Amino acid sequence: MKHFNKTDFCALLKLWDSKHRILGKTPPEVLYDQSVEALRGFTKEHNFEVLIDVGAGNGILGIPALIEGLCAKVVLVEPLPKKVAFLEYFKSVLLQHPSPSAKNVMVAPKTIENVSRETLEGFAQSNLDNVGFVVRAFSGSKSLNEAFGESEMPVDQVYDFFAEPDSTGEKYVLRKVQL
Repeated sequence: MKHFNKTDFCALLKLWDSKHRILGKTPPEVLYDQSVEALRGFTKEHNFEVLIDVGAGNGILGIPALIEGLCAKVVLVEPLPKKVAFLEYFKSVLLQHPSPSAKNVMVAPKTIENVSRETLEGFAQSNLDNVGFVVRAFSGSKSLNEAFGESEMPVDQVYDFFAEPDSTGEKYVLRKVQL
């Protein structure tokens, strides 16, 4: 049985995008590579056991982190039904592959302020000290500050994905968000 990989994930994204429009204009392979580039630098600096992808959308931060072995578990927090359906489908596909394991993925079909700390601690099997929150394209009726302000989450562990200009054009990084 083959391992689930980048090619498999990008094929799933393309399949779902053809009917449900879960991608923008950037090809999924490029998004995947940008995410992995940022996550590799991020995980060298931080050793989070669990990544919580806030506003996960199509999972382009959390899922590559899991596939590439950059975290042991991932929580995909996403309130939009069509994107939740994709994330659940992804999880069901993992059941057919030996690694990564579907038991290491939690889909939370909610906004971050509606996910309980107890739920996340249960999934992480510990307190939230070794958990990092990553955000790529947060949108909603509340700002990120308001959403985390209403949650019970540790706000000192929130990181935003963005393009940082460098000598080659752009480098993608995760930077700490000041909430």
